[in-house]
Amino acid sequence: MRLKIFAVTAALALSATTSLMAIDCTTLANDPYSTGCASSGTKVTSISYSGHTVELWYSTSCQTNWAVVKSSTSQSLKAIVEKQGSSGVFCWYKYSPATNVWTNMIPCPDGSCKARACDLSAYYNNDSARGSNCSGSGCCTGYF
Repeated sequence: MRLKIFAVTAALALSATTSLMAIDCTTLANDPYSTGCASSGTKVTSISYSGHTVELWYSTSCQTNWAVVKSSTSQSLKAIVEKQGSSGVFCWYKYSPATNVWTNMIPCPDGSCKARACDLSAYYNNDSARGSNCSGSGCCTGYF
């Protein structure tokens, strides 16, 4: 009985690790613009505060989400896209200085998942005028 429980546990751990590893947030293979996925992209939602805009995008042809963060001034920006209820399933991108950054994509087959976009720039830059959509962890859209 112990051996059977161990085998099931090991299989589940391997499955979870494999699915998380399939999301590569660091290569151009998952960049929405270099892959062409952005051409079928639609802006799902956005929030604005203190000269920043945080946008959540979805591509119907690639079935993926990504985040875009825009700023009215060039500064250190950090964008994150996160899938709801999936601990560890997110991509982030940090660039300094910039006025526009985006994350790589995370999968969302048939739009069946919910995701949100966050700007952690304000948190890391100690921006005191972040607005009501912001908390100690950054400024985020809702999950859509």
